[in-house]
Amino acid sequence: MVSVSIVMPCRNETQGLVASSVKKLRAELEGMKLDIMVVENGSHMLRRIPGTRYFNTSAGGLGIALKLGIRKAKHENVVFLPADMSYDLSFVGTALIEDADIVIGSKSVRGSVVERPIKRKIVSKVYGWKTRIGNGIHVKDITGVKLYKKSKVVPLLAFCKSEGIRFEVELQKEAEKHGLRVKEIPVIVHDYRETKILEWGSSATLIDGYKAAKGFGIRKLNEKEFQRYLAVGLVGIALFEGAFFVLNQFIPYWLSYLISFEVVTDINFLMHDTYTFKGQKHYSRGKRFIIFQSQAIVYRIVQYSLFFGLSLFINIYLALLIAILIAFIYSYTFNKKITWKERQEQ
Repeated sequence: MVSVSIVMPCRNETQGLVASSVKKLRAELEGMKLDIMVVENGSHMLRRIPGTRYFNTSAGGLGIALKLGIRKAKHENVVFLPADMSYDLSFVGTALIEDADIVIGSKSVRGSVVERPIKRKIVSKVYGWKTRIGNGIHVKDITGVKLYKKSKVVPLLAFCKSEGIRFEVELQKEAEKHGLRVKEIPVIVHDYRETKILEWGSSATLIDGYKAAKGFGIRKLNEKEFQRYLAVGLVGIALFEGAFFVLNQFIPYWLSYLISFEVVTDINFLMHDTYTFKGQKHYSRGKRFIIFQSQAIVYRIVQYSLFFGLSLFINIYLALLIAILIAFIYSYTFNKKITWKERQEQ
């Protein structure tokens, strides 16, 4: 009989939902010896269900729950499953026969069936893409169900500092660094929940952020100008990600980043100079270029500093959106008031 430890992180989940999920586990994995662990993190809504082990951590975070579950597991095979059982449990049987130390139920490989709201699909794709490129890992999907070999993974936990969703990224990086065998397999997902990541009110949108720029000293707002600036910025993001992805296949990560950053900064400068702020040329082109280059570096520093700082306290997606918003407002404000300062009439 195959032995499997199941780690089920829970936060603000109802007793009924968790009990239903435990019942489903026992029914569909009947031929296996199960060690089911319910790890409630950051909430106090559950009671222990007979036949399971219940843990509660005062702090919330996926990383906290998974680290505890992996360490407390009774068996070598440790499977991480979401509390709502939105992933088909056929993953467990398939993962057990794979010759790998970590098996990922990947929503991005051929053969997967994913039924989700469109917003969740978009957020998942963007996060996966940014994660792969930004961290240099080589799997297509980092979030979701997984099977871990306990003896291989436990030694890596000390290197994983994140207590939140980034734990999965850190663990994958360490697994690749230490030569663990990682395999992605198709998965079936039926998840109809709407993501909460983007539901933070109109004040968080870029247009509202533009209006809020009054607080940064912009008195005369030009909506068309702002829209042009936004369009150029989006083009720049797309070009940067594309260039970085291609270059990173052939040259080191840091060099790929520097080349992509410099090329895209130059392109953005020319687009702003001839399109966004056409006619607003107080300084010479050379001086405008130097100022723009300097603010572009500061923009990146502001964005990444805010992101890493905020991600320690709030959802990683929300942290990223807030960081981008604030850095964007800074960039637009600076370039409007300084780089392309309107020539004053004598």
